[in-house]
Amino acid sequence: MINPNTKVVPIDHGWANMKTEQDVFTSGVSEITTEPALFNDVLEYNNKYYKIGGKRLEVKEDKVHDDNYYLLTLAATAMTLERLHIRDAHVLWAVGLPLTRFGEEKDDFIKYLIAKGEGRYAKGIISGCDSCVDGRISFKKDTGRIG
Repeated sequence: MINPNTKVVPIDHGWANMKTEQDVFTSGVSEITTEPALFNDVLEYNNKYYKIGGKRLEVKEDKVHDDNYYLLTLAATAMTLERLHIRDAHVLWAVGLPLTRFGEEKDDFIKYLIAKGEGRYAKGIISGCDSCVDGRISFKKDTGRIG
């Protein structure tokens, strides 16, 4: 049975842009070493601050060698929840990867999101390039932060 507080958040994890149902932003993330004065396009995660968007990440062999795509996933989730005025949700990510490397990246990317988010694998392949990962995200709308 599906949790009544479940929100499906589709996210396309592109090398150039991250895409949700309503938002497109540059696949860029960089750590900010001090607490920012303004939280526009800033993600707070594990007591660190990250600027989201801006300069695009360079294309690498895969998307699972560091935290960047997990942080971008959290930012995309926060944007979606904020747009819907949801402050607390059980999130089911519908994850899109580039079709050209989908077969090579799919399993590693699912494991990556589960390990980073302490979630669990919820469902297999939905369509040609999507998979789902299940987790709980709490979005603090008043501060614009994920916690």
